[in-house]
Amino acid sequence: MAEKWKLEHLRTLKSQFGNMIAIDESRNTGFLGSAGVFLSSIVQFQPLAEMELLNEDMSPVPLTCSNEEITPFGVCKDFKNEILSIKEHQVLYDDLLKIDLSCGIKGHIKPGKQNNSSIRKILRISGACLFSPQGVPYHWDQKKLITGQIIDSHTISIKWQDSFEIKIFSTAAFDNAYLNRISDEEVGKKEYFSSFNLKKRYNYWVENGVRTGDCGKGYKKVKARNISYCVMIPLVFNEGGSAHSEFGMTCKIMNVKDNNLHFNDLDVKGLESKKKESINALFDRVPSFKSDNKQLERIYYTSWYILDSGKTNFGGPRLPYTFTSVNKFHYYNQFFWDSAYHALSWLWFNDSGPAEDEMKNFVTNQYNSGMIPYELFLFPTNGREWMESDGNSTTATQPPVIAITWMEVYKKFHNKEYLKFFYEPLLHYENWLWLYRDLKKRGLSSVTNIWETGCDNSPRLDHIAKNRVLDPFLEEVDFNVLIYLLRGSLIYAAKELRLNAPSYIKDRMDLTRQSMNTLMYDREDAFYYDLYSGSTEKVKVKTHAGLFPLLTDIPGEIREKELVNRYILAENEFLTACPVPTVSVKETVYSSSDFWRGANWPQITWTIIYGLKKHHPEAASVILDRFLSTTIANDNCYEYYDSKTGEGAGLSYQGWGTLYIDMILRHVAGIEPEVFGFRFSPLSTRFDRFSVENLMLNNTGISIERTGGEFSIRFDNKFKLNLKSMAAFSCRIEPGKILVTFDNVENRIDR
Repeated sequence: MAEKWKLEHLRTLKSQFGNMIAIDESRNTGFLGSAGVFLSSIVQFQPLAEMELLNEDMSPVPLTCSNEEITPFGVCKDFKNEILSIKEHQVLYDDLLKIDLSCGIKGHIKPGKQNNSSIRKILRISGACLFSPQGVPYHWDQKKLITGQIIDSHTISIKWQDSFEIKIFSTAAFDNAYLNRISDEEVGKKEYFSSFNLKKRYNYWVENGVRTGDCGKGYKKVKARNISYCVMIPLVFNEGGSAHSEFGMTCKIMNVKDNNLHFNDLDVKGLESKKKESINALFDRVPSFKSDNKQLERIYYTSWYILDSGKTNFGGPRLPYTFTSVNKFHYYNQFFWDSAYHALSWLWFNDSGPAEDEMKNFVTNQYNSGMIPYELFLFPTNGREWMESDGNSTTATQPPVIAITWMEVYKKFHNKEYLKFFYEPLLHYENWLWLYRDLKKRGLSSVTNIWETGCDNSPRLDHIAKNRVLDPFLEEVDFNVLIYLLRGSLIYAAKELRLNAPSYIKDRMDLTRQSMNTLMYDREDAFYYDLYSGSTEKVKVKTHAGLFPLLTDIPGEIREKELVNRYILAENEFLTACPVPTVSVKETVYSSSDFWRGANWPQITWTIIYGLKKHHPEAASVILDRFLSTTIANDNCYEYYDSKTGEGAGLSYQGWGTLYIDMILRHVAGIEPEVFGFRFSPLSTRFDRFSVENLMLNNTGISIERTGGEFSIRFDNKFKLNLKSMAAFSCRIEPGKILVTFDNVENRIDR
């Protein structure tokens, strides 16, 4: 059972997550019920259920919120006035949301004209279901219609196509219930994001007056893009008595996945217990981390909670493997490079399943040509801009971070079946990149669309982005570095599988190295720039991409040192307070909190540290220390950060924001998984007092304790290795023995 202190790290998080449901608790102030609910990038409820207590003449009963407790396990609130007290308990688990409302009388009922011994009130519940702007293109009129229907006196059904059905339940019978259409003009919106060359993003909300309208005037069945519902439930309080009702919703993916829970299976307390058990089980299966820096400790466990909350079990032939949603408030679909980074966090789970499954859906959906799409849609019509696709996935790819991921997952769990699963598909993908994207056959592949870059509005695209298509195409430094790594990983995998990798793989790697150093590298600036495809013309904007060659042997020693000294360690270039920014500080377009125009993205910082560590550990340490120290004060894992302050600037609850897990265990604690065991190689940061327990490698439990400059490392609590100073070593774990090598000196520890 997870220790209580682990769970307490999560008490400040104000949102709840299920499989296909996410609740935005931040808007839920001042009223009973549930505010924003998001489902599958297709529909959203804004609000799901606003509850009001009314007098018989429909005038509001004034209530004051006297107590509020919000945790990831549930929400508890107390409301009261001179006569009534109301307790609300809300819990979301899997695909079931329940709200328990207990109402009681305080004191003595004064005789009234109608009844001497009771009080009569009306509970009005209203909500609005909106077809999401993130969904189907607007001109597909019929495909963006949702259907609402009053099924009976306890149930409302809302369906979208033949894809999913949401049911809203109440244990107390409706006295009156009706539905209405809502026009787009009646939906309020507030901008929360804007940036150069990108669509604006809005928060949506339907006000009470629009939802309730003329009381009782509506329909039993409605088909429209936006639908409101309103139900009335009579409440009668006898003296000394109480009223009780449960309200909730379930979401069923039709013809794909059955709900694990049904509305009447558990009461709210039982549902909350089940959710706590689930989180406890999660924390029992991850390495335990304690630090004298409580912010670092808190962000570690918060990352695990967010990573686990993003798990999505869709099922069916298209998406058979469980994956991690990018962000259940905005990006429900599965994305190629996001999933690659998610797997690097799942790497540290004491079960290979989530890390190994994370990217398998992309192989399942690989095109016959070999192309691996960058986005897999949950529902076939959720094609958004990709009108030329079949609606199941994009007709474009994304930076192949999988080149790093599948090697790291293999090294940690050493599963050759996993390696085999990806080998042929990635060989096919590499050949597609060569055939269709390498225009001059010089080892440089092109991206054709802003979405393929992963960096939607980077200034390197400013002059060539034409309605999202790039004209001309672009040969990106970072994209081609990852292809170079992909080819190297294919050669390595072939050796592990005792296969012969095609000889052309090595030849193409040599071409890439040559072209990057002769065409992309600028000697005067000592920097790598993107090229307009098929040409020698450089895109002279210094972005993070120009640092990516540090992940490889491409630059050679001299160029490596210049990149590190002139750019990585230069405060007027990329060494901001929260490094690494996506654009050099010197660029006129640099803005510290603006998307890909100068903000810090955690996955970019992770990648740069990963590339620097072997040959430039001091530089890697500086970046890691600055990034952690400026961002861990945030209460959440963000999409991106202000590169000057470290303040969260993008979406919260972001999947790749959980890379804190890997940064802490790989770089702060110093454990780098290898096929034979691990390499101990901590980076130097201010975080020098901590302990790690329950870290499993090759069926061996590893524990680490650091106090200042001293380390204590235990193996299965049987053997202990004490270090008086930070010293790197390799540890080979074999049946019955552990081999530790310091500076080529081998010491055997027999079990």
